[in-house]
Amino acid sequence: MVNVIRILATINSDASYVDSNITWTNNNEMTLRFETDEVKDILDKHGATSLDDIVYGEPLFDELMDYFADEMPYGVQKARTGMPDEWIVEHLDYLGFFKDEEISEEEQERANHIAKSQDRGEM
Repeated sequence: MVNVIRILATINSDASYVDSNITWTNNNEMTLRFETDEVKDILDKHGATSLDDIVYGEPLFDELMDYFADEMPYGVQKARTGMPDEWIVEHLDYLGFFKDEEISEEEQERANHIAKSQDRGEM
């Protein structure tokens, strides 16, 4: 979704102006693109419908790595202090993507088993 704001001021109508996430068009409209808009475009381009679609080494992962390169800590980018795929998934969750995604009963049972094992000190 792109947010559009109509501008009541007079601007030069013979040229477009682009600055970062703001685009001035020839018909006196200013288009604001937010991070969520750009990330949604990337996900849609690759047909991603769940977090499972983000696979290390696949084109979607590579494009998200390129997009988040300025935000992702250097150590995570190089997989020294964290994993880039985990950072991307966490950041997508932070941005509100795939919030309605349900996990299967099998996945929930596995997560419960792991949590119980950790509580008993087995892991």
